[in-house]
Amino acid sequence: MTWRLADVTGDRDALVIERDRAQDAAAVARASLAMRSQQYGDLVEAMGQREARLEQSERTIADHRAAARQLEDDDDATRDWADSPVPAGVRQWVRDLAAGTDAGDDMPGSAGVHDRAEASPDQGGHP
Repeated sequence: MTWRLADVTGDRDALVIERDRAQDAAAVARASLAMRSQQYGDLVEAMGQREARLEQSERTIADHRAAARQLEDDDDATRDWADSPVPAGVRQWVRDLAAGTDAGDDMPGSAGVHDRAEASPDQGGHP
């Protein structure tokens, strides 16, 4: 009987240790889940803010395009400027930008905002 009691006590002790490890693992899993849940919530919020900014940007771009079209319709000088040819290098650079390539990066002055005065009138630029 003593031998059986010792065997059962050993099994009980092993099960208690296993239970404690399982509880520790469950606590770690709960903490990890809570952290991941918080991260997910933060990402959802950030994506919502990003989406709102993108929508606002799209509205602003549409408003600017409409204003530019209206200016072309209402102002003779602007209409003439808009109808003048664009240098081939600039056309290709804009195509590369639209395509998402880096091909236009080697153009002189392509790193910053360009001033119209940079294009010479003999290349179809606008002084």
